[in-house]
Amino acid sequence: MQQSKPGRKKKCQTRTGRPRAPPAYSDHFNNLRPGPTIDKGNIHQFTALSNTADVKCRLCNQLLDNAVETPCMHLFCCECLIVHFKDAGQSIPCPTCQAPVHYRNVTSPREYFASLYSSLAMQCTVCNILVTLGDVKLHICRGVPRPSLRHVDQPVSMHDHRYASQLPNDAISTVDQSILTHDHGYATTAKPPSDVVRILHRPLTAPVTPQMEELGTHILKTKLAQTEDRFLVKYKTGGLPLTLVCIPQARKSSKDAASLSVRNRSKILDKIRGLLSMDAKELQQQDELKLSSMKDELESILKDLKLNSIRIPAMKLLAVKTHLGISWTRIRELKKWLKGYNILTEGENVLRRQQNEVIADNLITDSLPLSFRDEIDGGVVIQQAPYVGVKCLVAKIKQQLDQYQKYQELTWHEGTIPHDEIWVKIGGDKGGGTFKQMIQIGNVKHPNSLRHTIIMSVFAGEDTRDNLKTGLQRFRLQVPELQSSSWQGCKFRLFMFGDYEYICRVYGITGANGRHCCLYCDITKDGMRLPLAERPALQQRSLETLTYDLQRFRVHGAHLTKAKEFNNVIDEPMFAIPLTQVCPPGLHISLGLYLKHFNSFEGACHDLDMEVAAVLAEKDHEEWDSQVLGSRYQTLISVLKQARCLEQQARALDEELKLMEEQLTDTILTSEEESTDMQDYISATTKLVKRQKKLFEEANALRDQAALKPGQGPLAGQLDITLQEFRVKRQAFDGKSFVGNHVHKCCKKENIKLLTDALVIKTQQVCASLVPAAASIAAKYAQLFHLFGTCHRMYNSASLLDDSAIDALDQAIKDYMNFFRGEFPSESIPPKMHLLEDHVMPWIRRWGFGLGFHGEQGGESVHSHFNCLRRDVRGISAEVDILKSVVKSQWIMTSPAHAPPITFK
Repeated sequence: MQQSKPGRKKKCQTRTGRPRAPPAYSDHFNNLRPGPTIDKGNIHQFTALSNTADVKCRLCNQLLDNAVETPCMHLFCCECLIVHFKDAGQSIPCPTCQAPVHYRNVTSPREYFASLYSSLAMQCTVCNILVTLGDVKLHICRGVPRPSLRHVDQPVSMHDHRYASQLPNDAISTVDQSILTHDHGYATTAKPPSDVVRILHRPLTAPVTPQMEELGTHILKTKLAQTEDRFLVKYKTGGLPLTLVCIPQARKSSKDAASLSVRNRSKILDKIRGLLSMDAKELQQQDELKLSSMKDELESILKDLKLNSIRIPAMKLLAVKTHLGISWTRIRELKKWLKGYNILTEGENVLRRQQNEVIADNLITDSLPLSFRDEIDGGVVIQQAPYVGVKCLVAKIKQQLDQYQKYQELTWHEGTIPHDEIWVKIGGDKGGGTFKQMIQIGNVKHPNSLRHTIIMSVFAGEDTRDNLKTGLQRFRLQVPELQSSSWQGCKFRLFMFGDYEYICRVYGITGANGRHCCLYCDITKDGMRLPLAERPALQQRSLETLTYDLQRFRVHGAHLTKAKEFNNVIDEPMFAIPLTQVCPPGLHISLGLYLKHFNSFEGACHDLDMEVAAVLAEKDHEEWDSQVLGSRYQTLISVLKQARCLEQQARALDEELKLMEEQLTDTILTSEEESTDMQDYISATTKLVKRQKKLFEEANALRDQAALKPGQGPLAGQLDITLQEFRVKRQAFDGKSFVGNHVHKCCKKENIKLLTDALVIKTQQVCASLVPAAASIAAKYAQLFHLFGTCHRMYNSASLLDDSAIDALDQAIKDYMNFFRGEFPSESIPPKMHLLEDHVMPWIRRWGFGLGFHGEQGGESVHSHFNCLRRDVRGISAEVDILKSVVKSQWIMTSPAHAPPITFK
């Protein structure tokens, strides 16, 4: 036996200080909203009638008690989860999915859980009474089951009422009424549940009993009998309805069944397809045909049905013929080739009939006496020229409108065009050796496009004033008839488009070279140079003022040299279209102004080239790169160097002349008159002066020969090289002008920077001392191009402009003009710049569209397309017949019925 240690026993140690703080998660769980709880004392005598997996704790595998929910949406008893946090700390892995769970992210269950939990059907194992889990606490068990009575009081939950209300009447009669009565949850009788209730609470995975089969069949037949088509039945569920389709049992294969049975089966399949695809049956069928199992059978099926051939849609082959320039002979060969691949087309007679429907015998040919320049003797000669024109302008426009309406292409542009108006644009232009008078209908989506530009008259001649009067005589007579006509209650409003030279000739003024060169007002060229605030009041032109000025011009003798005294009006207008409906030529404004600014920039680069040459000529040694300068520029520098040497030699004679003059003075004072020494000195001095003068003359002659043409220097020549980097090339004719698309490219910000930076980079390579001057020039012109580019993009828009866009354009034009006048005071203000400053904004504010809607872009694009169509004409020798064939093709291509699927350009 072990002896105890001697002495007094030690006292029990007690802890002192602050009590230990509770864990952090404790307060969090205590503050959560309490969840549903169970009666642990009575729950053991109840059994669940349905699946309880959703309301069981994953830890204790018992019904949830005061449940909590993790972020991964798993449910646990609160006490069970706290035990895990006690062991692990603030964060634990989820017991179900092992996802990390922090205690702060644990919440009370969502609201749906309380209703799901409390509505769980339970049955007391002692008295067999049905109650819900939420009513278990209120259940008072009598201990002994009692026989069924019709009118008794027993606890029945609302869950039973919900199921009973969904049963048919005959099924409800089988449910004992004792289940459907209650008295505040206190039972007085005990009765086993009915068969229907048991069926409703069976798990979905349990086998189907004969009784369930009979009941379900009866319910299905009852619902089918109450439908109209006896085909579709819908059952309500907790979510989307359950849809059942009645399909008859097939007794025979479709190969052996009667045709009527096969057709009925096809109708059933069609209904099912429409139901599944939500009426998108065509798309569903296309996807079905993509199934690999059906691809192999598709060809044989189509062959059996004689559907394996492809037919080109009606009226499209004629568009192919016209668009590709195929002759009738080749179209026959094409039809044979296509037929070999089971591609069927319309016959030639049908195609010719379609062409005749478009032309409608509405073209006339003629030979007109037109004036031409005599290239040999000079002057003007009169020659016969072919002409093709429309017989009836009104009929052609109405035909086009009918086609637009048939193919649903008409629009009134969100009410911008009045609902009772049809806008028709009339204009002309000369290109490719022929003048073309055209129309465009504004009530389509993109009126100013090639597809909607229709040629009305064409003649092979220049667009002089006399030729326009002769060539447009028939067309001019039909315009008043169009103005007084209507289409389906809509009246016609006519607009005029074209380049500035054309519209000036049409309205009878001398054009851009006159003193009063503006078509829209009576401003003079000197007045254009003044800012808006400094100008006197201007009078706007109209048809009445044009007529008045023309009368005064004729009364005073109609001398062209005195036209400036009558506002430069020399002829009467060819069309009675108000000047407020004549569109400023936005495309030609951009072409003219950009060319003006580019030429100015090129001139500044040329001046800098001459400065560079002068600087390099002063150097004694060749310090430049020959490849950078070019041979021509090196020759210039060599010539300038020779001139500098001659000038240096001439200046070197100054000292010798001074010495000779001093000696001559001494000789005169000391020698006798007409002495030999004095004559020698005079002769030598005279020779020296003549020699110096000759050296200066040779140097000046060399400098005059060394003049460099603009664009030939390394700096100015770099501009064309830079243009080609973004695929822009100036035309070799017509003053090296630009085309419309190229101007649009040049006005982009990145291309402006590329062009102006090229001057600085090239100057750095050639002559570094002049880089500051080059940078100053580049910055000034970059700002000019940016301001002009902003205006160009805005006023050439074909879209409908709102007030904010119009105000922005107005301010952009003012900024551009103020900068130009301030930085380039010596440069002139051309008529196109005046149109931009004074008349573009009133037009846009009046009609709401940018100039790209009413402008001349579509008319300009016709020339290239017309020439392509002409090159495809074969087998026709007469010029007038060639023109007629081309106009026919152009009419077909602009017909909505025969337009190609892709808009041609």
